Amino acid sequence: MLPACLASISEADEIIVCDTGSTDDTIKIATEANVKLIHYKWDDDFAAARNYVKDHAAHDWVLSIDADEILKPGSVAAIKESISKTDKTVLFVAMTDSKDGSTFNSVRLFNKKHNWVGLIHEALDCCATDSSGGEIIYGYSPTHHVDPKLDLRILLKAVEQYPESARYRYYLGREYYYIKSFLEAEHHFKLCLKYNQWTPERADTFLYLAKINWLESRGEMARKYCMSALNLNAHFAEAARFMASISWEKNAAPWLAMAEAANNSEVLFIRK
Repeated sequence: MLPACLASISEADEIIVCDTGSTDDTIKIATEANVKLIHYKWDDDFAAARNYVKDHAAHDWVLSIDADEILKPGSVAAIKESISKTDKTVLFVAMTDSKDGSTFNSVRLFNKKHNWVGLIHEALDCCATDSSGGEIIYGYSPTHHVDPKLDLRILLKAVEQYPESARYRYYLGREYYYIKSFLEAEHHFKLCLKYNQWTPERADTFLYLAKINWLESRGEMARKYCMSALNLNAHFAEAARFMASISWEKNAAPWLAMAEAANNSEVLFIRK
């Protein structure tokens, strides 16, 4: 996947590829592409690896992009223009799923004085309110299958170190949800709600709890959790659609109308 990624950012002033112990042709491809190649000994810490890379950058502004991602054409020019005009030190990039078009915003463009934090699902140490004008199309690297429990392993270590981290609890709950371990997922989602004050993540957590309860044949609880998500954000279209799907037929139409009217403002992930 690396050649497509490198081609999409060829207009950048500098390209750094960090190899974390690959066993494929990553090093050969990077060498032939005439980019700056550095090495990092993988230690189950995504933030540490990203900080190691950005510290090697020769320029003040850094765009972080993964090998299974592609920068949309025209984005480099838009990003450079945004940098020239902004008084901010971080800007967000639009992220679009290559499979289903789901979207969210991610702080991927930043002054290198900032640092990444978090063992996994890492984020910068600040928030962004302005767009970079760039868009990344993200994919799913087949190398995820080499170590399919990587995320779960790191998240379990993370909650052991930071038991009151709402962010880690949310993502750990999601990992358990993906593998259909609903009892464990529900446990961590509830702890996420206990520690979490951020509305977008709280609303998404309520929706996951609604889905779990529906799958476990607890319809009344599913509707209560889904209503909690909508109480937090009436523009949460996915929650309104889900409420329609788990409601009596006579009630479905109004919920679908609400979903159509929703603008998805302050929604964590806009899933298609």
